[in-house]
Amino acid sequence: MPIGLVMTIRNERPMLRRNLLYHRYLGVDKMYVYLDNCTDGSETTVEDLPYVSVGPNVDPELLRNHPGAEVYIQHPDHITARHSLNVIHTIDLAAAEGLDWLINIDPDELICPHADSIERDDLKRFFASIDADAESVLFMPFESCARRMEYADVFSEETLFTPPGAKGTREVFDPMDGSTLSAELMLGHYTGKCAIRPVPGIVPRGPHDFVRPDRSRLRTEVRGLLLHYYLSGFSHFIRKFRNFSDRPDTWVSGKKVRQQKRLWRDLVNKSDFSEEQLRAYFERWVLVSPEEVSRRLRGRRILGIPVSKPTLVEIQAASNAFKTVPDLT
Repeated sequence: MPIGLVMTIRNERPMLRRNLLYHRYLGVDKMYVYLDNCTDGSETTVEDLPYVSVGPNVDPELLRNHPGAEVYIQHPDHITARHSLNVIHTIDLAAAEGLDWLINIDPDELICPHADSIERDDLKRFFASIDADAESVLFMPFESCARRMEYADVFSEETLFTPPGAKGTREVFDPMDGSTLSAELMLGHYTGKCAIRPVPGIVPRGPHDFVRPDRSRLRTEVRGLLLHYYLSGFSHFIRKFRNFSDRPDTWVSGKKVRQQKRLWRDLVNKSDFSEEQLRAYFERWVLVSPEEVSRRLRGRRILGIPVSKPTLVEIQAASNAFKTVPDLT
């Protein structure tokens, strides 16, 4: 059961190699990495891996007559459009190479077939168990808890995650106008990411799922976990939002990018804040304090009686793999 993986990256040197080694261990046979204005030499960290194909964003003109590509060709300045064109290109490549499944993720995301443990080739066994009629698999997101100013290796060090559907909000301060906004506990995305059977004609409906050329939805199973390391310390915060410097306020669909993402993009790129001020801001308004971690692990209680589920859960499978499997070092 050959498996492929595709990602579009910009300046992901700290995460890229470890991510690809992890998915290779899980059973991914072929990996397609597209460079989106990458300037930090990320590609040099994986040039010795023969199963990784690295190249620039696909030329939109190559897909001019491809069903479903036109909507993305119309938005050349939008990262999600370029990403989607790269995925469309990869679907054709994967089909031609005889791959059975193609996973679409980012460098700060890990597929975790099971929450309790991870073993070599787990993804091959996982996909073998998927119903033959299923056209895609949706991995629901679990977002890592940003509770350290810095991580040496977040994949091995962080084990606490916000689960899908976690109820609650957090305050986010806007130091540029003095206002405070309310953000969901899951700061990244709450939609998840998909793997598909790479059949030509299927196209991404943005970064999270896929449709047929007539825009009808695929038959999808919801299985497994997507571990999303959205903010992994202050340096990751700065790198992420510098990478977002040219992102518009809306997605290709026209939907507004969430307010805290727009705020942090502008704070990092357009404000006159010094690095020291940004560090202090991250520590106060982004970092999850030990007290909040303890409270969220317990869930909400009234008079000692639980009235809501915990909004942090512990998942050690990926962390344990990075700590114990020589292939991942």
